[in-house]
Amino acid sequence: MLNFLLIFALLNSCIELEISAPSFPDVVTYFAVSERMVGLTITYNLVGFCLASLVHGPLSEYYGRRPVMVVGNFVLAVGAVESVIITV
Repeated sequence: MLNFLLIFALLNSCIELEISAPSFPDVVTYFAVSERMVGLTITYNLVGFCLASLVHGPLSEYYGRRPVMVVGNFVLAVGAVESVIITV
C-alpha cells in the first residue's frame, strides 16, 4: 500500500506540468487572459508545493509518513473533484 501511495504522490507532482503546459495557448484564448496570467498558475502551484513541504516534513516526523501521505492525497482528491464540479 505504501508503494502505491508513493507512486501516486510522485505521479501527481511530476505529471501536472506535462499535462497543463500544452494547453496554455488554448487557455489564453478561451479565458481571454494574458500568457503571463496562465503562466502564474504553474508558479503558484510550485510555490504551494514548496510551502507544503515545509509543513509536511515536521508533520511526518511527528505522526509518521503514512498518515500524512493519506491526508495529503485525500486533500488532493477533494480538490480535484471540487474543480470538476465547479467547472461543470
